[in-house]
Amino acid sequence: MSETLAAVANDAVETKKLAEQLLAQAKSQGIDLVGPGGLLNQLTKTVLETALEAEMTEHIGYEKHDPAGRGTGNSRNGTRSKTVVTEIGPVEIDVPRDTSSSFEPKIVEKRVPADAHEALSGFLSCVERERHDLVFSTKAGNPWCADGMGERFRAAAKQPKVPSCFTWHDLRHFYASALIQNGASVKTVQVRLGHADAETTLRVCTHLWPDQDAHTRAAIESVFTRPEGDTPTEYPVRNEQISELRRDADGTPAAS
Repeated sequence: MSETLAAVANDAVETKKLAEQLLAQAKSQGIDLVGPGGLLNQLTKTVLETALEAEMTEHIGYEKHDPAGRGTGNSRNGTRSKTVVTEIGPVEIDVPRDTSSSFEPKIVEKRVPADAHEALSGFLSCVERERHDLVFSTKAGNPWCADGMGERFRAAAKQPKVPSCFTWHDLRHFYASALIQNGASVKTVQVRLGHADAETTLRVCTHLWPDQDAHTRAAIESVFTRPEGDTPTEYPVRNEQISELRRDADGTPAAS
């Protein structure tokens, strides 16, 4: 027992020394302790990504760059960016991927919105848990299939105040529309919808993105529109500068 306590004490001392070194280094580099890009944020990112790499190694069966992985049929396939919510705030991490798309990280679970998490927790607290651990199941305890869910949804859609044209697939379309309307990137929408690649997402959802011509016009107008009440004493570009720009565009030599 004394040897165990001594080992724990030594570990605590080493951990404290490491923390002091990290704090000193962060201070010398002007890095904050907390906040985006802060010391705790970077440490959390490093720890999570290291754990994810270890999970990937266990999943595919060999270390990164190990020749033993050649010809195994599955290998590392880059990373995807993901923001995880931690006790110190959001942390941006790189989650490894494999070529077979079968890697499901355990330490960083799939993100569930807070409202959905609360609703699911409330649901699970008032239902009898079965052996299968499914959140939603049929009366027989089996997972729902697409046809079964579609049938139930169509029945629910017949209720009053529900548009008759409202379909099961419209829920998926609404989800994509909400993501795009709130500025989600093509890559983010692709991952959320489970498309094989970004090209598929663009082909299916391109009409949902804002008109780029309108966006470009608004951007230019915001640059050249003067604030109300602003009356500058001179133009930002003088006449001689305009003439010079025109000569450059036409290839006309300047007057001597």
